[in-house]
Amino acid sequence: MGEQPETSHVVTPREVRTLIRQGRWRKPTAGLAPGYVQANLVVLPRELAYDFLLFAQRNPKPCPILEVTDVGSPEPRLTAPGADLRTDVPK
Repeated sequence: MGEQPETSHVVTPREVRTLIRQGRWRKPTAGLAPGYVQANLVVLPRELAYDFLLFAQRNPKPCPILEVTDVGSPEPRLTAPGADLRTDVPK
């Protein structure tokens, strides 16, 4: 895996996602890409998605919805075009 890159060199969300996709970043991402929004990812089965969306809309401060992808789509087209949720989120 090699050494982790210096965080001072990571300045955009796209750069963060590239490092993660390449397996060069495996730590939490808090503090990376300052000035950009960072969010948590929730992936749910279709049968639970509507209820969760309704819950989040009723609780927008603790649980804001930035984007809802199409079923089976790994790309958040509005918030991170070109990203792949299967590979661009650290595990």
